[in-house]
Amino acid sequence: RGGAVLMSALSAVEMALWDILGKHLNVPVYQLLGGKVRDKIQVYPTGFEVDEYIKLGYKGIKIPMPYSFMHGEYGMKKNEELVAHAREVLGKEGFIALECYMGWNEEYTINMARRLKQYDIRWIEEPVMPDSYDTYRRLRERLHDYNIMISGGEHEFTRYGAKALIDGGCVDILQMDIGRAGGVTEMRKIIAHASAHDVMVIPHDHGAYRTANYHVTLNSIISPMAENLVVRGLDSARMFTNEPMVDDGYVTVSDAPGFGYDLNPDYQP
Repeated sequence: RGGAVLMSALSAVEMALWDILGKHLNVPVYQLLGGKVRDKIQVYPTGFEVDEYIKLGYKGIKIPMPYSFMHGEYGMKKNEELVAHAREVLGKEGFIALECYMGWNEEYTINMARRLKQYDIRWIEEPVMPDSYDTYRRLRERLHDYNIMISGGEHEFTRYGAKALIDGGCVDILQMDIGRAGGVTEMRKIIAHASAHDVMVIPHDHGAYRTANYHVTLNSIISPMAENLVVRGLDSARMFTNEPMVDDGYVTVSDAPGFGYDLNPDYQP
């Protein structure tokens, strides 16, 4: 992972070039990629404020899991309480995913999957360290017994890491980060390889690169939805202007040139 900083920098430059090209040709980036396969994208937030998300129209949620195997039965109970509340608020139709951020291990993941089966979990994301390919493979096989998918890829920085996850049968959902994996061009290659193996791609939301994710997702038949980390400040008075806003759990990308947004000169972090 020594190339992580380099790949992140290259990704930023690469995406800037796509934006420049789109603005020069006066077409949106998704059109440069071949057009869109859907008119709008379902998005989901990641966080704890389930009641707030429902009011904003989201149809599902990814919940960070604050407790790991180090916290024993107490932690498992607390994790379950978060999931139980989300299911109560979302009802039967809304989906629930779990963000573990490499904080679990194989045994704990299986125990949590067994414990949470009643809540109809759609996927468990990155339960173990990103290089633990054999563990991912075993977990994927075991989690299918509980009708739960496994996802990963956020901390892979090249298409070769994505290939290892796909070819190794490690994940059901690949969640590469466009701001780390090489930008739009590399994501297209990753999506093509995933498509050949019937693996879904739901890009990780890196905040600043969210709209780039939207353009790639619009062009991808195997990308059914996108992550949206920011659910507050929906007036777009943020780092960029004219960002696509969430409306009833969906985002519609404009046909403005490039990625369709510009730097906000009044932004103050």
